[in-house]
Amino acid sequence: MSENIGIGSYKDLSNGADTIRTTSDNLKSSLNDGNSSISRLQNPRVLEGPIGDHINGIWKIVNNTTANNISTFEQSATTLNNVEDNYHATDNKSSNDVGGVI
Repeated sequence: MSENIGIGSYKDLSNGADTIRTTSDNLKSSLNDGNSSISRLQNPRVLEGPIGDHINGIWKIVNNTTANNISTFEQSATTLNNVEDNYHATDNKSSNDVGGVI
């Protein structure tokens, strides 16, 4: 299975980075919503005792894991943008070098 890859293929990298950033933003929004909900549960007389402590402990794990995933997504998006820039620069240099020989 062979695909033709042209100059427009650079956009695939930036589109991938945009998709990752959108996912990251959605996760941030969901995490903020969850933090708000947990905050309401932590009000006195709403959810107390061992069950409240257990839920708070679980939420901390979910919160930390999600925050780490968001950070990884953002690093991945930046890496894709850097790869795109490097491919672009290399292709331009190669094109200029070949053009200079002709």
